[in-house]
Amino acid sequence: MKLFSFIAPLYKRALKSKALSNYQKIVSSLAFLLPFSIYLLTLAPTVTWRDSGEFIAACYTLGIPHPTGYPLYVLLGKLFTFLPLGDFAYRLNLMSAFFAAITCFLVYHIAYHFTKKVVPAFGSALFLAFSFTFWSQALIAEVYSLNALFLSLLILLLIKWLKSKKKSFLYLFALILGLSFANHASTIFIVPAALVFIGLVDFKTLLKKTPILFGLFLLGLSPYLYLPIRSAQNPPLDWGNPETLQQFFFHVSAAQYRNLMFSASSAHLLGQLNQFRMAIGNEFTIVGSFLGIIGIMSFIALKKEQPKKLVGKFLLLILIFLADLIYTINFYIPDGQPFYIPSYVIFALFIGSGIAFLLDLAGTLFSFKKAVIFPISALLCLGPPLYALTRHYSYVDLSDFYEASEYGESAFQNMEDNALVFTSYDGPTFVLWYFQHVVTKRKDVTIISMPLLRYEWYLENIKISSPQLNILEPQANRSLVSKLVAANLANHPVYFFFPEEPPSFLQKYKLLKAGPLHRILPSSAEE
Repeated sequence: MKLFSFIAPLYKRALKSKALSNYQKIVSSLAFLLPFSIYLLTLAPTVTWRDSGEFIAACYTLGIPHPTGYPLYVLLGKLFTFLPLGDFAYRLNLMSAFFAAITCFLVYHIAYHFTKKVVPAFGSALFLAFSFTFWSQALIAEVYSLNALFLSLLILLLIKWLKSKKKSFLYLFALILGLSFANHASTIFIVPAALVFIGLVDFKTLLKKTPILFGLFLLGLSPYLYLPIRSAQNPPLDWGNPETLQQFFFHVSAAQYRNLMFSASSAHLLGQLNQFRMAIGNEFTIVGSFLGIIGIMSFIALKKEQPKKLVGKFLLLILIFLADLIYTINFYIPDGQPFYIPSYVIFALFIGSGIAFLLDLAGTLFSFKKAVIFPISALLCLGPPLYALTRHYSYVDLSDFYEASEYGESAFQNMEDNALVFTSYDGPTFVLWYFQHVVTKRKDVTIISMPLLRYEWYLENIKISSPQLNILEPQANRSLVSKLVAANLANHPVYFFFPEEPPSFLQKYKLLKAGPLHRILPSSAEE
């Protein structure tokens, strides 16, 4: 009680003075600094599994990663490689943490525009910051933090335009929309929502300015020119070899993965929806889930009493949320949780609206004074996110994660000169690419991803980078691998990485353990 009696007068005074603006600035800064500090404490110190190794190697060598190429991420990542901090992997991990913290800062400002209340807006930022998936992606070299930053910035620009009606915000929106596509194509989720929003608020402006907006959008796509220009120079990583117009569109449209999109059964879709429902509770806590639902309902409850601007805001958010959800549950991949991040950003905004609505309702029904509302709102905004922080910390913490790095280091220590290494999974393959092109710079080593051997562009890249190898025609079966081994075993030490049982065609060879790899020897070879 003594603490409350001390805080309440201070808060009253702040409300009545210019100190409130300073208070807003402090909280706004904390929306960036607090998440960024936690991300630094839990940041991966070096390379991790999945796409991390590929992205780091692509940024370091100015290469071309898997579709859609992510040219803006690669170019920004290259800038971060010049930071005099840690190893190159750490610098790219730091970039993700930085972008994620900026996203939290932007979410605070969007939520403040919706609620006109500092504490609920701060709660929105913290709920997102310490949600499991968003936090985990802030610690590794991945594209999702930058994607969330762009989504948040685009929403904020539309809100700024709504408030001021300055066309410059709309022009900036179109330009940044194009740039966001050059990082991750999933930003397309905002397009139908933005068109509905702009058309509802000012349809004449939308019609009149469409040519200018479209031109600025195309200008924002200009980083994609990097792909054919750099590919023509045959960089060490040249996925898809997008030099020709056909190969370029094949790559940027992610045609390689089309069979994974909208191909799931109805049973799978229902399962995905149920998983998403449970994931919301895990990401934001049960209290946060309840507040988010209240926030959605508050928009619906108020839309009859407010002008069409409020309806526009609601449609902007809910259409982005639904577009992302529909797309992701129809994307048949095992590790698709990061694709829900746009939905999580929107849900965090709904949480802030839910908190503000409950506080307004409590103030109306019970005539609470502002000095009483403040500690209640602080409890709602800080309690659940801090609980999520403590709950998720040990699961997301990568500050002592060296497993992938140790795998790569051990693999290269056990490779002889001019080695030929076959891999079957992206994670180990990408770690080896990182060690080859960034750490060891072993140009004598050739790493072959067996799933990519079906593509002609991949074999052409191998021929360019390793002309000493005997390369055959592309085939979508293991017979090519068997033939490649037979054709090169006499002149190159051959290694395989297989986490489980070795392929059956290797039964005619001797297998010698070499760190995390197995060396293939002729059956007649001496031990």
